[in-house]
Amino acid sequence: MICGGECGAFNPLLLECLTDIGSELKKELMTNSSGIKDKREI
Repeated sequence: MICGGECGAFNPLLLECLTDIGSELKKELMTNSSGIKDKREI
């Protein structure tokens, strides 16, 4: 939705960076989210 412009305007450089590392971010979030019991650990 963000890349399609459905959520307003975002910095194009930021979108490019997030797109480039999207799969790595998703993998990291999936790996770490199951082990976090308290938000303060983040």
